[in-house]
Amino acid sequence: MKRRNRRHSDPRHRSSRERRDTARVESLAAGAGDGVVHLDGRTVFLPGTVPGDTVQFVWTPARRSWSRGRVEALVEPSPHRVSPLCPAHAVPPSASGCGGCPWMSVSRCVQLDAKRDIMDRALRIHHVRWDVPDVEEVGPAAGYRWRARFAVAPDGRVGFRRAGSNEIHPLNECPVLTHPSDVRLLHGLADGRELSVQWNTLGHVALHVERGRIDVELAIERFGERLVCITSGRTTVYGDGILLDDSPPFTVTAGGFSQAGPWANRALVDAAVQMLRPVAEESGGRISILELYAGAGNITRRLVSLGQVTAVEADPDSVALFPRNVPGAHLIRVPVESIDPDELPDFDVLVLDPPRTGISSEAFRVIRGLTFRHVLLFSCDPMNGARDLSRFAEISFSIKEMRVLDTMPGTPHFEVISLLRRSF
Repeated sequence: MKRRNRRHSDPRHRSSRERRDTARVESLAAGAGDGVVHLDGRTVFLPGTVPGDTVQFVWTPARRSWSRGRVEALVEPSPHRVSPLCPAHAVPPSASGCGGCPWMSVSRCVQLDAKRDIMDRALRIHHVRWDVPDVEEVGPAAGYRWRARFAVAPDGRVGFRRAGSNEIHPLNECPVLTHPSDVRLLHGLADGRELSVQWNTLGHVALHVERGRIDVELAIERFGERLVCITSGRTTVYGDGILLDDSPPFTVTAGGFSQAGPWANRALVDAAVQMLRPVAEESGGRISILELYAGAGNITRRLVSLGQVTAVEADPDSVALFPRNVPGAHLIRVPVESIDPDELPDFDVLVLDPPRTGISSEAFRVIRGLTFRHVLLFSCDPMNGARDLSRFAEISFSIKEMRVLDTMPGTPHFEVISLLRRSF
């Protein structure tokens, strides 16, 4: 038998390929939000760093064009590095803190510039020609989130995962939440892997586990009348949804989708109406709208002020709440991919708020069969959003307006809203 060459599996050989370098961080990347340096034709990603930081780090050159490094020392901090709002935030060279807000040490103005650059790169990669506007600051950096998904440790404590790790960093409070000290009330409530929590501006709380169980009696004891809903999977075990907005009213289930916080939600819904109002005025004041991925009607409830809306949604929980949120609106209860274009009339505007993965190829085949003059596209992932814009360009739609909203400060995440018009 031929002896197997184990050279690459020997840890001594792996460590011998490691390099130790010192460099200045150039920019911030999308995705995990790592700092970026370039060495010997390779891109090295450095978690927890800020543009302008000079750091000593260890990395392993690989055959691929990129590598992920480990910071050993912060040699000289960047002038753009700020004191984090949260004492649990991991600051290099430590990697033992919370990894939930990777840009918490980055000044807000640099965050905004980085998000604009990330979107600009995504458009260039997908050959979409448009000058990305300045990113709009939405809400405060602290207390902006009314929605969070906590990891649950084996002992029942909750927290967020450490950067680049599955290890859980337990927390007793979180300053980016609208109700920071509620975190300590969550320990021991759930036996699943994750616990999702939704608050509203009234202080009400909804709890959800996708798999596992929530101790209902203990949750009622801790939260009292503030607790309005508990769901496990698709089963509601307590209450009946949580009211997130009252202008007009909008209710979701404990596990239903909502934007990260009240400022983000209001900004996105307002932007939709603001961007489409000129289209309605050009059409005599009223327009016909087809809204795909309508959810429980968060955007729909405001779109109806502009004209007749036909909404498409298949998620059972969202479908159940849609009539409550948007009374009288026309809802088609099928997946977007199952729409028959021949059964639908022509529309003035197509509105889409797809998941982070963007519009699927099957859904876009359906879209090609529809007739509409304008598109309002929401994108929460820059690369997938740019890809979707390029697809619309292939069917003769061009961008008329774009807005980029900083809906999640302290993180690489943001929202892009694009208004497109048919070019002929």
